[in-house]
Amino acid sequence: MAEVAKHNTDGDCWADTEQKVVLIRHAKSKANEWKEANGDANIDANIAQQYGLFNAPLSVAGLQAVEKHRNDLWRHIHWVAGERDIRIFCSPIKRALQTCLVSLDCEGAAPLFKEKGKVKVSPIAMVMETGNSCENEGILEATIKQDTDFDKELHGQHIGNEIMDWSHFYDGQKIKPPNPEWWDKDYRNNIEQRVKEFNKLLKYRAKHWGNKPPKGECIVVFSHWGFTLGLAGTGDMKNFGTDTEKEDSKLHKKAIMEKLGPDQKWTWWRESGEYESKLAPLPHA
Repeated sequence: MAEVAKHNTDGDCWADTEQKVVLIRHAKSKANEWKEANGDANIDANIAQQYGLFNAPLSVAGLQAVEKHRNDLWRHIHWVAGERDIRIFCSPIKRALQTCLVSLDCEGAAPLFKEKGKVKVSPIAMVMETGNSCENEGILEATIKQDTDFDKELHGQHIGNEIMDWSHFYDGQKIKPPNPEWWDKDYRNNIEQRVKEFNKLLKYRAKHWGNKPPKGECIVVFSHWGFTLGLAGTGDMKNFGTDTEKEDSKLHKKAIMEKLGPDQKWTWWRESGEYESKLAPLPHA
C-alpha cells in the first residue's frame, strides 16, 4: 500500500483526509438483457416467474464483464483512496451484491485483505433500485444471508463470517425488524428521501463519527441506475464492465462516478484519453 499512497500524494488534493466516494452501478443482469430484447417492457410478476427475474442476478455476460475489468476498478479505487480506509456499502439486491463480491476476487483488491477483518461489505437497503418492475423486488434479509455466495473464501477470509457486515441494513428506514419488507414500494420509490438519508450517512461518517479513521475514508457504493440518477443527477451511468467504444480492453469512462470532496461535484472517473494515469500500481508492481 505504500506505493499506492505515494502515487496519490503527488498532488495537493490527495494530502488531506477528506472523504472520497466512489459509485458503481451493477454489471449487466438477466433483467437488463430481457428488457433489451423486449423493448424495455416492464417485468411483471408473471414474466419474472417465467424467466427467473425476481431479485434478478447477473447474466453470464455481466459476470464475464466484471471479471474482465475488476482489476482496473480496484486499482482506481486505491488511486482515489490513497491512505484512507476503504469502506464498502452495497444494495441488497442480488445483482449488486454479485458485482461487488466478484469484483473483489482479484489481485487489485488483494491489499484490502492483508489485515484480517479490516474490509467490510455492508448491505444497505437505502441504495436499492427505484421502480415497480419485479426485478427490483427484494428477498428477506434472512434469505439473503443463506446465499451460497457467502459460504466461500475471498483472499483467505470467509465472506459470510468475516467480510459481510449487516449492521447498516436498515439505516435510514422507518421499516425495521421484525417488519421484513425492506423493499417496500413506497420507500423504494421515495428516491428523494433515500438520497437525503444517504447524504446524512456520508456527512456523519465524515464529520461526526467517533471512530473515523485518522486518515479518512474512501466509501465505495455498489448500487443501481435509479439511485445513481437521484444521488449524482445523471441517467447516463453504464453497467459496470461496459467496454470503451473502439477500445474493448478498457473500462468505459461512464462506468464509475466519484465525489472527491464534500464541496466537489460528482464526476466520471476519467476523461476521454485518460486511463493508466488514474490507476494505482498492482500490488506486485
